[in-house]
Amino acid sequence: MTPLTSMIPEYADDLDFENRLPFGQAPIMTNSVKRFHACMQFIMQSREQTGYATMGIVTGDAGLGKTIAIQTYLQDLKPRAYSGFPACVGIKVSPRSTAKALAKTLITTLNGERGGFNVYDMEGMATEAIRRNDLDLVLVDEGDWLNVESFELLRHIFDRTGCPIVVVGLPRILRVINRHEKFVSRIGLHMEFLPLTREEVVTTVLPALTLPLWHYDANNPTDRDMGAQLWQRVCPSFRKLRVVLQYASQIAGARGMEFITAEILAETLRLILIPQVPVLRQGPQRPQGTHTPPSVQSQQRSTSHSSPSSSSSSPPAPSLSPSPLGESARSFEFESEQRSPRA
Repeated sequence: MTPLTSMIPEYADDLDFENRLPFGQAPIMTNSVKRFHACMQFIMQSREQTGYATMGIVTGDAGLGKTIAIQTYLQDLKPRAYSGFPACVGIKVSPRSTAKALAKTLITTLNGERGGFNVYDMEGMATEAIRRNDLDLVLVDEGDWLNVESFELLRHIFDRTGCPIVVVGLPRILRVINRHEKFVSRIGLHMEFLPLTREEVVTTVLPALTLPLWHYDANNPTDRDMGAQLWQRVCPSFRKLRVVLQYASQIAGARGMEFITAEILAETLRLILIPQVPVLRQGPQRPQGTHTPPSVQSQQRSTSHSSPSSSSSSPPAPSLSPSPLGESARSFEFESEQRSPRA
């Protein structure tokens, strides 16, 4: 598990490579990122304004930008003078993590030390560190790796400190939570991290991406059409969009191109593992003179009578083979309106 307080500049080297933004790439404030920031502020301010606190959960499919949303939120917070920490810190859960490992990560994030020898001692140390640093929120990324014991640890820490804890992860995290009333009753807010809409991609995301040879004008109809077709192939994954453009940039550079073209994108898509519409294959032609079984003859006669237009002179059926930037095997349409957080 990796401390996400590393978004503070001096700890930038502690971030996973996958979650770092390239040099010169500013965070892109999509609607889902803005909603995430607003929800975190809402949860943080709840205890101060009402005297009550709850846990929260944010779910969304892989590649939508949940971790980037956490990072941008943490980076916007300023360290407090009396503690050296901002009002919120974050930790990241490792695969197959135990409750003891989770407690150790939280203690290391807050104290810079490894903690006690058993999970009970570390739970107490984590509780004390949260109180001492006067935290208003703890974010737990990759929360779908949490098991029942790890959730139990977070529940105990929440009960003892009153500090809101928000778990962020894949939707499968709900399986663990919904099986236990003691978890469900403490979740006060569930935010669904929505995928990007096509309009948001072509008007906000693509113009803001910083990559060599990537030149995109949202006011140019040709660029918008290219962007819409590209998103149709990779949606709903922002990560896949970035991967395609990353390699398209390299290919364009190797070809000596001045910018990434639609043809370069088409070539890149053929090199990357992205589902495509399968090509319909015709069955093997029956050799002349081969006896056709009666059941097949009956079926052919039935088809011939029910479809008068299907004759030898009819034009062949259109091919479903995708164009270079054609439709994906899984194309999704999402509402352009953003959902409000569920209280």
